[in-house]
Amino acid sequence: MSVRVYDKGDEVLAASDRLERALLGAVLTVGLLPKVPPAPEDFASEAHRLTWRAVLQVAARGEAPEILPVQWELAKTGLIERAGGYAYIASHLDSTDCSDLAQYGRMVREAAQIRKFKKLSA
Repeated sequence: MSVRVYDKGDEVLAASDRLERALLGAVLTVGLLPKVPPAPEDFASEAHRLTWRAVLQVAARGEAPEILPVQWELAKTGLIERAGGYAYIASHLDSTDCSDLAQYGRMVREAAQIRKFKKLSA
């Protein structure tokens, strides 16, 4: 019989989806990136990675990475459905707190590190 030891990282991993959605929603609402934005690979969800890449592409052109330009970027590259579709991307705006982009970005990066460590230790 094996005993499962409680790992604090489990809570972080469980919160990753909500955290990623919060960061995406905040960025898509205010059209700004955190000073130190996470890399697309820091997102656990493929849909979130694709959306974040589109955010970064829009921002790299000097445009505000708000919802419509990001959805357009995903549509013109043929990735809108893989990113969850228009309704899913718009759902990131629900109940978003835009007060601290830097904190959201840091937390997404930290969750990615925890996932990497857990994968290495498995």
